Amino acid sequence: MNNTPKSSWKINWPSALGELTIVTIGILIAFGINKWGESQRDQAKIQKYYSNLVTDLAADTLEFTQINEQIDQTIGNLFIVINHCKNQYPGKDTMPIFFFKNLKKRFEFFPKDATFQSLKYSGDFQLIDNLELKNKIVDHYNNIP
Repeated sequence: MNNTPKSSWKINWPSALGELTIVTIGILIAFGINKWGESQRDQAKIQKYYSNLVTDLAADTLEFTQINEQIDQTIGNLFIVINHCKNQYPGKDTMPIFFFKNLKKRFEFFPKDATFQSLKYSGDFQLIDNLELKNKIVDHYNNIP
């Protein structure tokens, strides 16, 4: 009599391969769904960035318009100062000093670049596929003094 222990189970290879195939397909489907979900989140994020960039640019445009109006008003005031200085009025030397002392403060521009900074430092700038648009955004914010 042979005393070698026999295995109590045998591998059913067709069944094992079938189960392995099912598990593999399930994992691939899960990866696909995960990738699709990430893509949807990225698209939502980039749409929010686009919306915020448009809002920032609209605010900058409004501020530029207001500064332009201030410049026009200042030019008008300069003509008044020039005419005042041409005449012999008392105190004519103090008026231009007061006027020019406050002139610099009137035309300071502070761009609304929070969205651009967020894109740049978060690494989300890579979400913008359009290279031309990306370059225009960078050029715009890099050319603001």
